[in-house]
Amino acid sequence: MQPLRRFDLDAAILFSDILVIPDALGQSVRFAEGEGPVLEPLGVETLARLRPERLLEHLSPVFETLGRLRSTLAPETTLIGFCGSPWTVATYMLGGRGSPDQAIARLFALQHPDAFAKLLDMLVRVSIDYLEAQFKAGADVVQLFESLGAKS
Repeated sequence: MQPLRRFDLDAAILFSDILVIPDALGQSVRFAEGEGPVLEPLGVETLARLRPERLLEHLSPVFETLGRLRSTLAPETTLIGFCGSPWTVATYMLGGRGSPDQAIARLFALQHPDAFAKLLDMLVRVSIDYLEAQFKAGADVVQLFESLGAKS
């Protein structure tokens, strides 16, 4: 709220790290000093451990914060929600960290196409659920963050 109190802005964004999705699914996520996010890498056998049914409950603090922001903001101030794209989130989940070339995720997709499709399908579904819940909590629009898409 501080920037909104200081400057006459027409929108506010609730930035929530893209890795709240893997965390909500039950994957270990931690932040290492000097490294950034570190996840326990997923494999074919560990995909079954993911629990999409716990997503909304686990992320309820995000929705509560959105609701509080919406009630604090002027009606004409747009509230923007946020979510990582399925591809970007999958690359972190499979590789255990960020990667400039997403080699681990690309290799996993090549070697295990069915498991990769299952992971992406799950991430698409939970991302939609997450974004819908953000709208219900007060977001006017949402941003899908894609940092690793193909470059032309």
